[in-house]
Amino acid sequence: MAAAAAPLVSFVVAAYNAERTLQRTLGSLATDVDPQRCEVLVIDDGSTDGTARIAEGFCRLNPQFRLLRQENRGLGAVRNRGVEEARGDYLAFCDADDVFLPVNHLAFAERLQAQQADLGIGLAFCLTDNASVCDFWDHAVVRLLARPEAAPLRPALKFLTQPSACNKLFRREHVLAHGIRFTPGRLFEDVEFTTGALLHTGRVAFEALHLFIYDVRRPGSITGSRSPRRMEILDNLVPLIARANRCALDGAQSVCLLVALLRTVLWCLDNLPDELVPDFGLRLLTTVAQCRLVLRPADAEALDPLITDPWDRRALGLVKALWFSSLDAPQLLQLLARLRG
Repeated sequence: MAAAAAPLVSFVVAAYNAERTLQRTLGSLATDVDPQRCEVLVIDDGSTDGTARIAEGFCRLNPQFRLLRQENRGLGAVRNRGVEEARGDYLAFCDADDVFLPVNHLAFAERLQAQQADLGIGLAFCLTDNASVCDFWDHAVVRLLARPEAAPLRPALKFLTQPSACNKLFRREHVLAHGIRFTPGRLFEDVEFTTGALLHTGRVAFEALHLFIYDVRRPGSITGSRSPRRMEILDNLVPLIARANRCALDGAQSVCLLVALLRTVLWCLDNLPDELVPDFGLRLLTTVAQCRLVLRPADAEALDPLITDPWDRRALGLVKALWFSSLDAPQLLQLLARLRG
């Protein structure tokens, strides 16, 4: 008997104590899709509530669903297990409190296959307080780069997309070949994973196609709190810039990479408890001193007209200050006070 064909897309759902929202998420993934073309891996990360019970119910009704259980190890470890267990040509990463549009994932994956693309970046909606819907934060740059005439801009501007793994499709063989993984035990694991995937390929496709609905302000989310753990964003900078150096980026790519990384740094700074801001600034200065990425002012000036997002504009100002000036600690703290939203 011949082995079953590999699915086109593997959806990796990370679930920890998600009984309040998991049914909505899994229900969206069970909607209007051919079970032969996708698989849904629900990874229960040591939940103590009804998460496993809900997942088991979906597995009984949907042959493409599979439940994997493990001791609590955190989101990075869960997603890495999904990379290892998945059989699909493309990987989609799903949080257990968002809504996904698998028909669009499958249509996009078909186009990625035809183009032999390693990475596909689409659109998303943001649902805030279960009341209002708006476009995901990087919709403008994704829509721009989806246009055929924007092809010359893609090698640099691709870094300006949001680091979220959830509005993307990753070719599994590309991820495995380059050892791209989420860092277990660290927050903002999307930053390292998606940036690593972008660094190792020029075969990136963009499409104005919505892939998921992001639930903003969900209770307990790191994105909705002033958590001291926002300091952990700085732990991503040195390994990513070291990886970038191995990929021999040109000047425009280097500027856009730094803008994207420092945009997330500024977002964390805006939401950090006030008493931790001085320590954050000093750690940022120490971290940048370890980053051996060589930039020229001309590279930043050439990109200036193309970088229009307000967050990216703030980050570009910080790139110029950190790489083209000799800031001491008091000067950096003054600058961060001005940049802080």
